[in-house]
Amino acid sequence: MAGAEGSADKRRTHFTFIWKIKYAAGKEFIKSPTFKIQSMEMTSWKICLAFSSRCNTTYCWLKREEKDDGPESIEIEYEFFFPDVVQFSLYNRAGTEHFRNNESSEELEFPLLYAISDEDTYESYSSDLLTVGCRIWRTNTEISKSELCFASNEVCGEVSVFINLEALNLTNSVMLEAYIDVLDAKGMVVRSNCFDGEFNIQKSKRQICVIEKSDLMSNAAVLLSDDVLLLECHLKFIHSFLVRNEIEAYKLMDYSESKAVQLGESEANFDKLNVISGCPFKEIVNEFKNDGILSDVCLRADNTSFPVHKLILSSRSPVFKAMFTKDMKEKTSKCIDIPDMDADTLHQLLFYIYENKLQKLTWEMAANLFEAADKYEILDLKEKCSTFLMDFLSVSNVCQTLVLADMHHDESLQKSAQDFILNNSEIIYSDRWKDFRQNYPKLALETTEQIIYNMKHPSC
Repeated sequence: MAGAEGSADKRRTHFTFIWKIKYAAGKEFIKSPTFKIQSMEMTSWKICLAFSSRCNTTYCWLKREEKDDGPESIEIEYEFFFPDVVQFSLYNRAGTEHFRNNESSEELEFPLLYAISDEDTYESYSSDLLTVGCRIWRTNTEISKSELCFASNEVCGEVSVFINLEALNLTNSVMLEAYIDVLDAKGMVVRSNCFDGEFNIQKSKRQICVIEKSDLMSNAAVLLSDDVLLLECHLKFIHSFLVRNEIEAYKLMDYSESKAVQLGESEANFDKLNVISGCPFKEIVNEFKNDGILSDVCLRADNTSFPVHKLILSSRSPVFKAMFTKDMKEKTSKCIDIPDMDADTLHQLLFYIYENKLQKLTWEMAANLFEAADKYEILDLKEKCSTFLMDFLSVSNVCQTLVLADMHHDESLQKSAQDFILNNSEIIYSDRWKDFRQNYPKLALETTEQIIYNMKHPSC
């Protein structure tokens, strides 16, 4: 990370985003309006700020939007600066990183720009406006001319849920890998966050954003069952040392009480789907799978190979049985390529075939596994994936769900998607629906007709 910009950077053509923020006491997290950089392949970005009075630190990072018109990956150089805060005029921070959609840069740290709950302290730094600047260069590629974009926020963004990590008694630098999952009441992963960073004597505290308040509240029925937010955290350190965590409010519960809080009165829960049999034969089969013992064929996806057993696969899937018993090339092949499935989906499929239970799923993983289960005619797995997709319908995925349901002839899933659109009618005015109508005109027409029919016959 660099300090103030050099004279060479000043001469290079770049894109500059200037963001003026009206001060609002009590805000801990702010995100800028989205800005698009046409000269950098139409990529879209936003700036995020987090303020920690406890750590006396302002965290600043750059995030690429979840969807834009740019390439799959782009490498840029960027620099943050605060032109209106005199004492930070030379206090710049810079970085160079590759970005895919929905990826964020490393969090760059500055001294606290204003106190979160003390307006007088903030006034001593500047007026009622905070100005943040971000310069962006395309790595190894010059743009034709420099561009400048302005934006302002009347209200300072949204509050988010953060986890604060503090390393105690450090004597050397250590690296942390943190994986924080947001779970629903059934224990399924809805959102995943990954973080890796360095802890040292000067930088012993880090703050990780888990989920924004708007996302949390819009999915409150799923994520806040009994007003409890469930998080699963996995921390891995290269060196061992003590970690202190602080939670505003908590209650210690035994397993049965915790399960009741998570699941309420619902019996159709994730654990019920994964009842583990005590059969010793099953345990032996699982050992064969894990160790590859006596495997007689290999399945391969994305250059990843999985040693498996024809007998086990044939007993679970009529398609695999035909593949290994009839006069097909796969019957004598030692390694079979599965070109229309990624390695992660194949792993999930084999895990279910051998152990008859699901691993934790995201919506995208469930959609891929749903297609795989239909292709290989594993009907109980297809039904479970369908149930998962119904439970996690949203504005952003309902069109994809309609396509999946139509392609794989799942009437229940299709009806659930249609009912969701009926209850969220703003979807039909969205860009997603316009794209869906253009790409799948027949399905869009059928869906619209069915929704109109349901509106006229609500009891059906």
